[in-house]
Order: sequence, then structure tokens, then C-alpha cells
Amino acid sequence: MLAADAPEKIRYWVKERNLSGMRVYTGGLTNRQSTSLSDPRTFPGWECAGELGIPVSVSLRPEGSPQLLVLVKQFPQVRIIVDHLMDVPLEEGPPYAGAEALFALARYGNVYLKLTSINIRALRKGKGSPETFFPLLKKFGASRIAWGSNYPASEGTLKTLVSEAQTALAVLPERDREWIFARTAQSLYPVLANQ
Repeated sequence: MLAADAPEKIRYWVKERNLSGMRVYTGGLTNRQSTSLSDPRTFPGWECAGELGIPVSVSLRPEGSPQLLVLVKQFPQVRIIVDHLMDVPLEEGPPYAGAEALFALARYGNVYLKLTSINIRALRKGKGSPETFFPLLKKFGASRIAWGSNYPASEGTLKTLVSEAQTALAVLPERDREWIFARTAQSLYPVLANQ
């Protein structure tokens, strides 16, 4: 996104290689939050993503939320997917005060969440639990939450990861689970609906 020719590269990959989405990595479990997420030099790339209608998944840490808000507001036409729930501290349990930055994003209709095995496993530690956390995500609505296995990076077989997620999300109504496990991803990446 920082490349001077980012829009041209994005258009090439969309038109010539069928790119259906992008991922921007600015911070995660193993490193600090970068300050480049909302760098104005990235704006042409974000504008291009909006023009082409492709979603952008962003991996960031909670301290990157002010940068993310700049993009959410500047580019409301871009569907932004917050990867790994921004790695908010889930082990702390209710009321999940460390997740306030995540919950605050619910008011922006262009923000989606990617819930992964990393998050589900974090909810099994400390004072957190699926039963106390997942109902709080109703502010987003299931149509803006997609599950991702994080396979093969997460330990275990794909079958195990799916089973863990299904068990954790059993607290939600069946219709919500249908969206989280399939329909949200299909709405973000229509190519998935044809498989």
C-alpha cells in the first residue's frame, strides 16, 4: 500500500489474476504495531480498493485502532475486515474493558470482524469464555463477522479447529452461526459462494 504504483498493481492483480481481496499486516501477535497503517501515502491504494469493490483485511493490535479509524472514516466504501479481532485481551473476562476499541468499531457499517481459532483459544484461558464474549458481538451482527481457521498456523488439524469453533459458537443462534461460518465470507468474497 505504500508503493507509489499501488493502484496500478492492485488493478493488475484484480483484472489479470482475479484478486478478490487484500490483506494489510501492520501488527499482530509477534510484533509491535506499525505506524504506517494510516500513512497518507497509502490512500491511493485504499481508494483503488474502494473503486474495485474489494475488501481489505487488516491485521493490527489494539493500539493501532486510532489509525484504523482514520481509514474507516476516510474510505467508507471499503469493507475493512479486522483480523483476529485486533488481538484484544480476551483472557481478562467480562466486561472485556480491553476490547473497547473493538466494540467501538461496530458503529461503522464498513467494518467486519474475522474471528479465528486464536481468539477462540484465548477465550478458554483466564476469565474469558465464549458464553460471555460472543453475545457482546451482537453490536456488529453476524453478517459482519466471519470465522477463519488460521490453518495451518494454528496448532491442530483443520477438523479440530472447525470443531473447536463450532463448540464455542454454539452459544449463538443457528442463523448467526450460518452467517459466521459461511455467508459473511461469501458476501465479502463472492467467489466463495460459487464453490
